[in-house]
Amino acid sequence: MSKKQAPALPRTAIIDIGSNTVRLVVYEGIASLATPLFNEKVHCALARGLADTRRLNPDGRDSAMAALARFVRLARAMRVGRIRALATAAVREAEDGGSFVARIERRFHIPVRVLSGTEEARFSAFGLLASVPDADGLLGDLGGGSLELVALDRGQIRRSASLMLGHLVLAERTDGSRKRAKDVIERELAALSWLRRLKGRSLYVTGGAWRAIAHILLGQTKHPLHIIDGYEIAADEVSRIAAILSDLSRETLLKIEKISPRRAETLSFAALVLRALIEKGRPDNVVFSGYGIREGAFLSALPERPGKERDLLVEGAAAIARRMGRFTLDGEEICHWLDPLFRSLPRGRSGRERRLRLVVCYLSDVARFDHPDYRAEHALARVLRLPLGGLSHADRAYAALAVFVRYNGMIDSAPAKPYAGLLDDERLHGANVLGLALRLAYALSGGAPGLLARTRLKIAGDALILKLPRARAAYAGETVDRRLRSLARALELEPKLR
Repeated sequence: MSKKQAPALPRTAIIDIGSNTVRLVVYEGIASLATPLFNEKVHCALARGLADTRRLNPDGRDSAMAALARFVRLARAMRVGRIRALATAAVREAEDGGSFVARIERRFHIPVRVLSGTEEARFSAFGLLASVPDADGLLGDLGGGSLELVALDRGQIRRSASLMLGHLVLAERTDGSRKRAKDVIERELAALSWLRRLKGRSLYVTGGAWRAIAHILLGQTKHPLHIIDGYEIAADEVSRIAAILSDLSRETLLKIEKISPRRAETLSFAALVLRALIEKGRPDNVVFSGYGIREGAFLSALPERPGKERDLLVEGAAAIARRMGRFTLDGEEICHWLDPLFRSLPRGRSGRERRLRLVVCYLSDVARFDHPDYRAEHALARVLRLPLGGLSHADRAYAALAVFVRYNGMIDSAPAKPYAGLLDDERLHGANVLGLALRLAYALSGGAPGLLARTRLKIAGDALILKLPRARAAYAGETVDRRLRSLARALELEPKLR
């Protein structure tokens, strides 16, 4: 077994009984975190009316029971090893929450864990940290019933709070008055003095309503990559757009692409919370995440929750390589061969850049089975859109452009141009160099394992030196010479074959 390959784990079903939706997600091992086997939600609005009645929405209870009947049947048909059902703010706060849980357990013979506010916040943090292990700043997870806040210090959970500021509950608490909602939000956030530590750091946000705002931001800014996870934008710009959204009527919101009628009902209240959080904490940037409570619940259900020694991004890339690659040339083998070269380049020594190079090396054969005339463009599109967590949009552009060049794409060509704009000049040059170095690696090895280790690539003075073994017939040739020259030219070095 490859050292990057996770041991086999039984399938796990997570049923999230939320304040707004009930969802089933089925995972098969850690590598499936970003690509679950099954993911479906049903809108139930259990929290509707909760602020007034202190009870769950009767229609929502019926809808939830119908959804659970389907989900439990599906999970058992999928032969999951464990069904883990969680209930969050609405069930936790409702007077009839306990009887609703008992009804579920009697009918479906599954235990339901009602999370405390602290547990809900920590599960959300576990989910985020699975994709961003060194997250530093504040996590905000907005649901229909509550807002979970978690202070993070370079990947460590410090403090947390759970506030009844979910977009459904907030709208009802204030009878739909946005002015009153602002006052309620300000009062509840004012009690959290530790939010001041967010200043100049990152605000990580998750939750369906805030992801809807991310879709609007992507459109408004004409961003070239329409993926929510890892989307980073200046906090001031988010605050500006949130201020506009918070003043729009439901009818106006419905005119915005991808905003559903249900989402439009309370989106302005979600925008109010987001803007208030930015104004209170003064973060430098906002990072939208596709990871949260369900991913955290899955990870916490494992025999041992993955620590920093388990890199889920690298494991996910390795899993893709096993499905899509040709032979058994390992990404770590390629990356190790490239290390001497990149240690001589700006940024090349950093652990973060080395980790990203390793991911690229694992993905460097993704277009092997495509038509040769389209491999470069297909590789570019595929790597940009791969369901891997933990990649910023700049990281995605770097990885995709490197693999694009590996397949003979030109870094300054039309297909590359929209994504090249996501990188500064130094990183764009680095992506080009990595792609050209990968072309050389595949010319030397043919994609077969064990051959690269017999050669050495390094920079010495003003020369790029490729050292071959004495029995060089299997390595030397026109293609190797040409690709070595291309790489040396990009580095403004003299190619030397020894």
